[in-house]
Amino acid sequence: MKNSLFHLSEKGKKRLVKFGKIIAILVGVIILLGVVAFFTLNSSSFQAKMLGKATDMLQEKLETKVQIDRIYFDLLEFDVELYGVDIEDREQRKMFQMDELEVALSLRRLLMNEISLKKASINGLRARLYKEDDQPANYQFVIDAFKKDTTETQGEEEAKKKKKMAFNISKANIKNIDVSYNENQVKIGDISYHQGWIGGKTGTVKDVYLQWTSETKKGPNDNLASIDKMKFKEEGEGSVVELEGLHFRKDNRLPRKNTGKPKRGYFDAGHLDITANMTVALHHIDKDSICASLYQCTAKDTVTGFDIRDLRCDVTVIQGVAHIKNLQLQQVDTKLKIEKAEMVLPNKKDSIPLSFSTGTITGTAYLRDIARPFAPALENFKLPVTLSLNMNGTDEALHFRDVKVKTPDNKLSIDATGDITNLKGKEDLSIVFNVSNLTTTSPKVMDIINQFTVKKLMMDQLKMLGTIGYKGTFGVYWKREAFNGVLSTKAGDLNFDLELDEKNKYLNGSLSSKSLDIGRTFEVDGVGNLACRAKFNIDISKERTAQIRTNKNGNLPIGKVHVDIDEANYKKIRTTNISADIESDGCNATGNVQKPGKLMDFSLSFVYTSTTEGHSVKIKPSLGPLKKKTEEEKAARREAKEQKKQEKALKKEQKKQEKAEKKKNKSQE
Repeated sequence: MKNSLFHLSEKGKKRLVKFGKIIAILVGVIILLGVVAFFTLNSSSFQAKMLGKATDMLQEKLETKVQIDRIYFDLLEFDVELYGVDIEDREQRKMFQMDELEVALSLRRLLMNEISLKKASINGLRARLYKEDDQPANYQFVIDAFKKDTTETQGEEEAKKKKKMAFNISKANIKNIDVSYNENQVKIGDISYHQGWIGGKTGTVKDVYLQWTSETKKGPNDNLASIDKMKFKEEGEGSVVELEGLHFRKDNRLPRKNTGKPKRGYFDAGHLDITANMTVALHHIDKDSICASLYQCTAKDTVTGFDIRDLRCDVTVIQGVAHIKNLQLQQVDTKLKIEKAEMVLPNKKDSIPLSFSTGTITGTAYLRDIARPFAPALENFKLPVTLSLNMNGTDEALHFRDVKVKTPDNKLSIDATGDITNLKGKEDLSIVFNVSNLTTTSPKVMDIINQFTVKKLMMDQLKMLGTIGYKGTFGVYWKREAFNGVLSTKAGDLNFDLELDEKNKYLNGSLSSKSLDIGRTFEVDGVGNLACRAKFNIDISKERTAQIRTNKNGNLPIGKVHVDIDEANYKKIRTTNISADIESDGCNATGNVQKPGKLMDFSLSFVYTSTTEGHSVKIKPSLGPLKKKTEEEKAARREAKEQKKQEKALKKEQKKQEKAEKKKNKSQE
């Protein structure tokens, strides 16, 4: 059988050779036809003809004008180039334009079920998209024209599930992109991307510009964001992103909140103009988690005054919870550190609100760093303070615990806790701090007061207070501030309850003390300790005060004070049950002191024009007939007598118990 070919007849051999020649000729013809077809398909004339037919088919399908200047495709390289694409919408407006498009595919990878773009570039893409109220978008007809049958789509989706094609890009470049949607706009100067042979990926984005309008409950906000340059580089299993010239601007089309209010800070969430630079390392990112590090960040808003010189931290986000470590924040001089913090990110779908908590926050703060955004009066506050506290809260409230504030020389020390509630309601906003301990000295208080560019009153009296202690509460509410507590000084303890009425511009309150060395404090010879209760009403309106002082050339506060004195000492005279009224018009303060007697009423009047010259107070005593007391005065006097009687009985009982205790101890010995 192996040698059967050689045993064929000569005639059979000739037929076999003839058949082989025919096969060879057919194969040659097929190859020749393939070569001719290949060069025909790659020829410019054939491609131009095919372009014309494709354009006509596209115009017929879209029912609008479609123009493509030129197309080129290379079957050998699987390279497609498109030039001058122009599509109009149904209103004959320029909807889509593209100057150049080039795509080069890897045929070998395509046969291996992978779409691999060796090169992809777009240059000069412009799109103008519109959608008016209750009207379809101007691009909707394109979506409708290429919308596939539901059954067909489902079949394709099932096929995709069975076998997904991989996707890979080796090199890409996009230039001169300009897309608008109604009033919103996106512009991109240049995007480049490259994947090296060993898998390293790098990318650069330049000149990005975004402009959009967002609707809020309070009205529209005009927003603008831009990036000068963004670099992307793959490093190991992660990547590093550098942002240069990140700019964000926001305008709510309303006047700034501090317009016409020079005392108010410039911060307004409706008006922002921030420029930032940062470097972020993305260590890991997937559907449920992100692990990243902010290496450095600078951010500045020249209008509001925010100036962050450095911000860095490590962040891990797992299933909607952000874990923050080693956060460091530096402003111009202020430096703060947070070792750890945790934040639950809001999720409307699952009704999860924002909440957070921190570990201990430590650092040194300079209040002038927040002067422009929040309190212009602090612009010269150069005194540093060290602080330590813990924070937690939600989008409705903030809570401050274990607050400790000190000056570097330890001459001011504060321990407190605080709460800020109703953050979303301006008129319901409440800021309350409870001070468990405040210790300082009068020179340090004077140093603090001197940080403010305001008129200083009663500074000489402040010198006499020595070491000062305070325990109490202060609160800030809608157009109102309240302060209460106990002030301990060298001159005695003072209980106070004050309220600043910002709406009507008055300071109202009450003071009381069981023993206050008023003579030493105000440098009035002969006046000793004072036990009293006082109520007052002081005008703090700058406009009203300036007008009165200009007319009368005075420098005193304006207001009224009523004092009930339980005990007073003047030289060697001790007296009780005295009432006093003081009224100041800004130039002169006049006072009237009354001491009721059994047969005669003793009274004295005084006048002074300056709080710094207590020794020059003019006092005029007088005696008069006993005035008939009102029922209220009689009741008040009876109540005072009864109170003193109870206090006397209590002291007597205490002495009796002490005496009995001593006797008992003595007998035991």
